Amino acid sequence: MTRDEVIRALRTVLPELGDRYGVESLGVFGSVARGDAGAASDVDVLIAFRKGVRYTMMTLTDVKDRLESVIDRRVDLVTDHDGLRPRFRAAVSRDLIRVA
Repeated sequence: MTRDEVIRALRTVLPELGDRYGVESLGVFGSVARGDAGAASDVDVLIAFRKGVRYTMMTLTDVKDRLESVIDRRVDLVTDHDGLRPRFRAAVSRDLIRVA
């Protein structure tokens, strides 16, 4: 799946994730965002929940499973509240393509 196809797929599933889990936005970073992903590359996704939404590991697992079913690739899911280390946050920000 190309970067544009991944972004379209995420845009398509975002309303469902918003209604069901309180997801506010998704973003793609890493090799897919840079356009240099290989056939076996995973998709790195940054997820943000609506203010006040409490989520659990089960929520994250459900969202990850849904994204993998739509994209048909392994997904690495990172929340924007993970307390990302500055170096990692900078790398994410550099590549990040906000889906919505």
